[in-house]
Amino acid sequence: MIVKKIKAREIPRAVDIRDKLTVIAKSKRTLKNFASEKVSFQRAYESAQARGIGNACYTKLHKFRIWLAETDRVEDIDEMAPEIRNKSEFEVNKIEKRCRSLNRRLEAVHK
Repeated sequence: MIVKKIKAREIPRAVDIRDKLTVIAKSKRTLKNFASEKVSFQRAYESAQARGIGNACYTKLHKFRIWLAETDRVEDIDEMAPEIRNKSEFEVNKIEKRCRSLNRRLEAVHK
């Protein structure tokens, strides 16, 4: 299928395979639509991007949220030495403050 799309010039450059196909592949729904030829290569790429795939800022935020939500975090905190717990509390407070600021910015941009 990919070779066919390259020959048809739907995928004009080899670098697009590396850059765009990896983004498409990270979205199961988009990949399925592309593989079944319901959407073009470019449309599939745009669809994946619209879902936040390939956006470094969103990806980092998403992974951080997932990491925080893991039950191991509670265990990690419970097992911390008091000195490390105090440092961690400081960091969490700084993160919380920055998150509030970023959230206000996101809400302002969204309006």
